[in-house]
Amino acid sequence: MADDDKIFVDEGWKAQVEKEREAAEKIVEEVQEEQHEMGELPEASFSALMGSLATQTMFALGVIAPPGVAEEEVMVDLDQARFTLDMLLILEQKTDGNLTEEEATQLAEARSELEQVYEARVLQFQEQNSGGGDTGDAGGIIQP
Repeated sequence: MADDDKIFVDEGWKAQVEKEREAAEKIVEEVQEEQHEMGELPEASFSALMGSLATQTMFALGVIAPPGVAEEEVMVDLDQARFTLDMLLILEQKTDGNLTEEEATQLAEARSELEQVYEARVLQFQEQNSGGGDTGDAGGIIQP
């Protein structure tokens, strides 16, 4: 076999793959470090579930701003708020008799308070639409 017939194998791809693997490992380490700095996640519990749904409702009602959103840019999404309120209601109904007295009280109070805020936002939306306020076709989304 002549020297001209030799097959050339590019070994450079191995070095490139190794560099990409090292870069990916570095990213994973950075993410893990950030998670560690932010603290551990809370223990999974009924209170954590209820708090999560209540927080989602407050975001949707414009009571609190999502992370990274300026207060003046907060929007109210009545459809999302109604959905999470309904989820809290289902949770309350399906766990009836299976919660501690404290858990049942917390759930009922949180749902009741959020329902009141929801009703106030619905009235605000209706006033904006009937009062000549320019909301356009916001589909249940209003400026708080």
